[in-house]
Amino acid sequence: MVYAQKPALPSPEALNGSIVHALPAPRLADYEGLRLFVYDLPRSFHSDLVDEMTSGAHEMGSNCDFMLTACTEVRAGQGGKFSTARQWGAEVVILRKLLLSPFRVEDPSQADIFVVPYLIAVDCRLRGHYPRCIRARGMPSLMKRLVHFNAATRHRHLFLGTADIHSLPILVQVQPLVVSYGAMRGSPGHIVVPPSVAEAELQPSRFEDVPLSERDILFFLVQTPNNVVRWFVQEQLIMFAEAMDENTFTARYGLPGTVKLHVLSRDAHDDKVPTPMELLDEMKRSVFCPAPPAENSAGGTKRFFDVLLAGCIPVVVTFPTVWGSGVSWWRRDGAPVEWSLPFPDRIDWRRLALEVPVELLQSHLGLPNAVIRTARSVIEDKRKYLMEVRNLLLFDMAGGVEDAFSLLMAELRRAVQQLSAAEAHGSESHVYTVTPRGIQFRDLPEDFGSGVGREKAWDHTFGEVEYGHADLWRFPLNDMRHEGFGGAPMYRLRLEMFFTSSIVKNPYGNAAYLQSLLTFAVPEGTENTALARSSLAFCTLSVVPFACHDMVLNPDGDNNDRELMLCQQTEVLNRPTNSTCRVLPELPQVLPASSPSVATVLTGEAAGKKYVAHWEIVTWSCSIQVQGGMGSVESLLHAWEKSWNNRFANYSFDVIVYDVCEGVQTPQGKDAKGNGAEASLVMMEHLLTSTMRNRAVDAFYFVPDQWTTPWVTAWGFTPQHLVNVLDEMLRIIPGGEVLERGELGRFLMAVDGVKDMSIDGREDRVCEQYEKLVNMECMATRQMKAPQSFAVSASLLRGANLLELETIIGFRNSHYKTWRSGFNLFIATLARFANNTEVGSSPDLGMFA
Repeated sequence: MVYAQKPALPSPEALNGSIVHALPAPRLADYEGLRLFVYDLPRSFHSDLVDEMTSGAHEMGSNCDFMLTACTEVRAGQGGKFSTARQWGAEVVILRKLLLSPFRVEDPSQADIFVVPYLIAVDCRLRGHYPRCIRARGMPSLMKRLVHFNAATRHRHLFLGTADIHSLPILVQVQPLVVSYGAMRGSPGHIVVPPSVAEAELQPSRFEDVPLSERDILFFLVQTPNNVVRWFVQEQLIMFAEAMDENTFTARYGLPGTVKLHVLSRDAHDDKVPTPMELLDEMKRSVFCPAPPAENSAGGTKRFFDVLLAGCIPVVVTFPTVWGSGVSWWRRDGAPVEWSLPFPDRIDWRRLALEVPVELLQSHLGLPNAVIRTARSVIEDKRKYLMEVRNLLLFDMAGGVEDAFSLLMAELRRAVQQLSAAEAHGSESHVYTVTPRGIQFRDLPEDFGSGVGREKAWDHTFGEVEYGHADLWRFPLNDMRHEGFGGAPMYRLRLEMFFTSSIVKNPYGNAAYLQSLLTFAVPEGTENTALARSSLAFCTLSVVPFACHDMVLNPDGDNNDRELMLCQQTEVLNRPTNSTCRVLPELPQVLPASSPSVATVLTGEAAGKKYVAHWEIVTWSCSIQVQGGMGSVESLLHAWEKSWNNRFANYSFDVIVYDVCEGVQTPQGKDAKGNGAEASLVMMEHLLTSTMRNRAVDAFYFVPDQWTTPWVTAWGFTPQHLVNVLDEMLRIIPGGEVLERGELGRFLMAVDGVKDMSIDGREDRVCEQYEKLVNMECMATRQMKAPQSFAVSASLLRGANLLELETIIGFRNSHYKTWRSGFNLFIATLARFANNTEVGSSPDLGMFA
């Protein structure tokens, strides 16, 4: 095996431009043991993004580029927007250092890691704050450019997204190997890193610590008081400063008595915002720097790291949590410290900070009094430890020393080894896990500060969906402190699977299969074994311990009318998580159409001929009877067969009926009965399973139950009508003569049946949810209405990358509140396959009526 003998620069065709300008010095020890293959993505994925950010910064009045060189801004420029944006730039430094590896390989078969040089967080930041970064320009074409991405290499593809994990596109969140700002929940390939710090004075080669005896500021705080905890901290510091006599305080405690407080608003103008250089100077002169919680759980985000690197001891508020170690720096029942901050195995974060219990915020001067009473020896120990690990808290922009990048590479070695071991020695089973995440926007009183806006009260700071090997899946209940639920019963993992519960056959060889949902509790300690029995499982934490945010009742009233609802006043807030995993359905075996054992056609013009192709009609019903009169599986098979043989005499078929009772609409309203199976998801799971197992089905026809139960609806739709329309559609496919040869080709058709009729009233719904969810360009006609049914060739997906379909199935949340919304997602996903020239050998055969 041949390695590059010196740092390999990117190829001039793609990885060029600003991303390779004045690269930092490499520390060779960082790269040992990892062979890197770097994709040659166009500069629009990296250099152009850096240039766009730099150009915007200069227009705002900044004197710095974007994360290419160490630089301290002499003025913030338009409210400091660019200064704030720099915290998302760690991926720029990481990528530039990865490009310096002496172990770059050109042969992908030799690679330990496939580096995806796409600056995802920068792209997201440039496009504005949207949920799941739905406006990222690089995402629609990213996956098709990763030509070596497949089931065998997926766990070794490194994605860089240095933002909160839940802010990244869903298709990035589900990657097994991703870098973000957290919080993580046990996945070995989700690596949390510190935010970027570009200030020149804080770089290892320039930093000069100010001794404790020379620091003349006791407390330093700069913030926007956009939550109740921040406001409490701010008010206590103001009262402390007003009550303190500086000379007396210094004589008593041997510490300076000055308090520096900068209260900012989100709409502050230049003259109201201290420059980054001024703020940095004050941090370096301060002893204690409170870092109250922000929107994410990383100890107040970038400001926490800024004060640490300036040599100031951060003061954090601690909250009890049911997760992990039981201590959170974010909110009651929020992500614990060790899941929120980088490299907890190497850095003892609680040793670095002064922790103040949240209860002290309710007592007079509770926080400042607790801090100043801290023993001098404790303060000295924290500062000593800070100096020991300081370089590990940032990405050194000059390079050459052990820093956060060194720890990142060590984490990558460990993660790849663990992930690869599971893939090599375990089963081929994988799990998608969804953690639903809600938000409340809460108004804040005006006297909290001008322009503070509303608090974003998120349920949690984890990713919304993750993916990993079944052997490495962590049962959420095992990560929780049971005593935090006040004696509530612990729910075991529940497993769901559709199986063939009944079969109805007729003399002509056609059959109808009833698929029923089996649900059972998994014995404690056997969760991973149970999941490993299926190639894919989709898990939902339907009950998630949510973080509690203190809130102000009647925020627009005066002080006498307001009431604070504080989380610590409640003993138990949450119930234990209730986790349910759906494994892929067990499907009946299908005899190949070319098999001699397939029955010959007995009637019609095709009598005596063999069946040349096999169709599968997939539908659902609720509590359908197997045999009997109208409305049974038996009558359903008979109705389809009568129509089918008249049109498709040389096509065999079967009918798959899923027993789905997600709630039935009745004249009295929504019926509560149901087994919890979402109809649209069941359809997608069926197609995915058939594709993954290469079942001998040539085409599928998906028909909602509205058009088969009852058989004759208000619009006169019957199986006969749907078969007639399907036949007409097939005859006008470009290259339709392939039907005569028994080859169905590649097609996707929306079968409307009646012109200008739509199940869904809005014309844009097919594309709307799809684009919001997966950041991909919708290939369906934007004016297309949700169809009454649709047909798809099985060959459309054979050999295709199923990541997108898997992710849409795995992301089981409000997008599937009705079967229509899920149906739209299904159609839009298949339309992308039908129009994607990378899939199959006959592109552009997708069509819609």
